Amino acid sequence: MQTWKQFEETVAQSIRDNSVIFLRRAANEIANHDDRGDKAFDHETGTIVTVLTQMSLELAVASFLVKHDGLESILVKPERFTDDQIREKWLDNELRTKTFEEYRQLLEAKHLGIYSVFEDINQQFQQSRNKIMHLHFRFEEGDLYDLKFESTFMLIHIITQFIFEDDYNHSDNIASLLSPDLFKKLVRFPPYQYYVKKLAEDYSRVVLRCPICECVAFSDVQRKCFACTYEDPALRLLDCPKCSERSVTYDHLNLDINKKLAGKCLKCGSMHEVFKCTSCDCPTVGVAPYLHCAFCAEDAQEQKA
Repeated sequence: MQTWKQFEETVAQSIRDNSVIFLRRAANEIANHDDRGDKAFDHETGTIVTVLTQMSLELAVASFLVKHDGLESILVKPERFTDDQIREKWLDNELRTKTFEEYRQLLEAKHLGIYSVFEDINQQFQQSRNKIMHLHFRFEEGDLYDLKFESTFMLIHIITQFIFEDDYNHSDNIASLLSPDLFKKLVRFPPYQYYVKKLAEDYSRVVLRCPICECVAFSDVQRKCFACTYEDPALRLLDCPKCSERSVTYDHLNLDINKKLAGKCLKCGSMHEVFKCTSCDCPTVGVAPYLHCAFCAEDAQEQKA
């Protein structure tokens, strides 16, 4: 028989798997929306996307709490049952769990960092979902429009954080849940692209085109894409001779063993050669055989004069 810890891990994984099912269905509904003319969701799509997204979130949070705080943290009056009784009720689909509001309170008390990430944007989702499930919810036109980017943001930035808890490989993790085509449609959904570009502007000097998903949502300061969540703190950027922005990326790990490498500007898209300056050894952009960075070339000109 499984130990109690192993049993809790099984339960957490099962709940997580259900969350992924709802996440995929929500992603499909969003990606299949015809956004020509920048149209809002219709009432049916808005209803389905809201419920699927909220259900995915609730299950992802429940799985997270079981993993970190134990199965009893999500159960109604667990003290009334022995461990064996809880196992039996799980197998018979008879366990009663707390409300999402109680989950939220537990997150706020014990996991404030991850709770604060979704506190504001989830409030509207929760209210809408409750009315849809228990009575009726009449969306305003503006709600159905905002839902296009809010639901996408929830799926990519919030729900998957509870599922994976891995910032470093987050974009790869999300891509592993969805087909390549669906993931591409999701991050390139026009309302979402507009939203994440505006978000990236708050954390950037210049917003660049992501080297992975090609959305204009990559922060030159944080070295992070606010669309697909790709992140590379070690990414190096050089000045672009064409657009004058510090925006040329290259494979800096292999520059030492190559005379030159191809570099691409993430702002204007132009291609360049990247090499190491023969005088100061720093990486620079230019054309061989003029293998000096701008500073060393300027010094050389002054010395000649």
